[in-house]
Amino acid sequence: MPGMLDTVLDVGCTAAAVRGLVRMTGNPRFAWDCRQRLLEDYAAIVVGIDLAPLTTRAREMMVQEGVASGREFDGEALERLAADYRVLLGADGPPDDPMVQLTSAARAVPRDVRKSRTPS
Repeated sequence: MPGMLDTVLDVGCTAAAVRGLVRMTGNPRFAWDCRQRLLEDYAAIVVGIDLAPLTTRAREMMVQEGVASGREFDGEALERLAADYRVLLGADGPPDDPMVQLTSAARAVPRDVRKSRTPS
């Protein structure tokens, strides 16, 4: 929707936080979905990179898993996908420090809004 702010979901979802979420909720799918979303949002909004390699990897995994949508991935598939994303992103992925993630995300949203309002 025009004028809407982009949002970095799941800030603070570090590898350690994922393990804690699994322990707390007993739901690995939920925990790894949070991690995968953070990786995507951070790369797109904070770093500003093209998500095509991540999208390609997710589609490849859908074929491998025999599912029609990423919503059908189980926890193990999402864990592998998050690991693949991390490799693909390299240094462009979110840092392991949740406060650095938060600060970077907070600075990126206004920058993104200004960019979207720049006349073409």
